[in-house]
Amino acid sequence: MKHLVITMNLFLRICFGTTLFTWILFTYSPTSGYSRVAVGSAVLPFLFSLGIPLAIWKVDIRNLNISSLESLRTYLFSSDDVLLVFVLQYLAFGLLVGSWMALDGARLGIPSYLMVPCLAMTMYLGPFGVFIYACVRYYLRGKVLLFDTLFEEAERAEIRRKDRDV
Repeated sequence: MKHLVITMNLFLRICFGTTLFTWILFTYSPTSGYSRVAVGSAVLPFLFSLGIPLAIWKVDIRNLNISSLESLRTYLFSSDDVLLVFVLQYLAFGLLVGSWMALDGARLGIPSYLMVPCLAMTMYLGPFGVFIYACVRYYLRGKVLLFDTLFEEAERAEIRRKDRDV
């Protein structure tokens, strides 16, 4: 009987494939079916994070020096395990940010033809894509705060708490 062995390379390929599929769903259908699970929860980033302990137990962080690009480059490419930790972290945080952007864009009614470049830039360029999305969001809806709904919800919760205490 053969046993299923998932190598770190296979795990990374699965993560990349799932990420690409999820980003496509974010872009074209952020509120339906699989997108609801992928966008509305942190399931995929948490699944990706499972690979980090598997890779990091072999990583020696005593030599990590973040004071220069040269030392970071040397450390980052010192082993496949170190590189895998950074890639999985990038994918997980990218999905979290992308899911928020997709839901926020759908909530605000931002057209998909404007969301596509924002999501693509976020996937490939990280914070720059979020900056472009913030500009689009402000231009179309006048929303300055990126997490305005969170602040509004926090204010409502605070009011409810005060009402209960009175």
